[in-house]
Amino acid sequence: TAGDGGGIYCSYSNPTLKNLTITGNSASFYGRGGGIYCVESSPNLVNVTVMDNSAENDGGGIFCYWSNLTLENVIISGNSAIESGGGIEFRDSSPTFTNVTINNNLAEWSIGGVRCIRSSTSLTNVSITDNIGGGIGIDSSNVSLVNVTIIGNSASNYGGGISAKYSSSMSLVNCILWNDSPQEVYFSGDGGPNSIVIAYSDIQGGEEAIVNNDNVTVYWEEGNIDADPLFVDPDNGDFTLQPSSPCIDAGDPSSPLDPDGTIADMGAYYYDQI
Repeated sequence: TAGDGGGIYCSYSNPTLKNLTITGNSASFYGRGGGIYCVESSPNLVNVTVMDNSAENDGGGIFCYWSNLTLENVIISGNSAIESGGGIEFRDSSPTFTNVTINNNLAEWSIGGVRCIRSSTSLTNVSITDNIGGGIGIDSSNVSLVNVTIIGNSASNYGGGISAKYSSSMSLVNCILWNDSPQEVYFSGDGGPNSIVIAYSDIQGGEEAIVNNDNVTVYWEEGNIDADPLFVDPDNGDFTLQPSSPCIDAGDPSSPLDPDGTIADMGAYYYDQI
């Protein structure tokens, strides 16, 4: 336990953290980053599990400030924060997420999964599921989501799946948003205008599911659908696709092919047709 960074504290450093489990740590005294705290650092996380950590302030699993971390094959699960960013929170940073699972995290105030503040980030093959406080919150940030699954997240007031404000912009390609409450996508009326581009994605409720508060420009591109994605066993956390899923081969034809050589599927997990 520590004030900040109960498990690992990175300051002006660029470590590689590989094949690790970081669990049961806490940031107390209104601290941040129960599992990992980063400031002015660029850590590289590969095959890392950040689980069951807590923070009395922000970033129950990971908190980053002025840092450009890279996450590959990472699990962020079961973490909690009293304020925000139950799983991970980053500010003035540029993280990259590839093959990351963010699930069952909790924030008592807001954004149980991922919170982005004044940051630019990309998420590829990421699942954000069953977080309490909301899946992903975007403040004054630019976010790219490619093959991201956002399922079963919940918030008390707004933006169960995605919430955004303060002149944020985002793009979604080959994504699935389903069964988030109270809304799939919510834009606040606070701050300057926002924008969102959505293409080749499965959004429950379609374009009408986006709560805009007259403060967002929506670019509803081709290839979008509103159909049950038919996950194998969502109640037990299996968000792979059944053979009859409408999301198979429904991604952007110009995207890289799936590993089985077929057209890209929607969501974080492709269906292996071989």
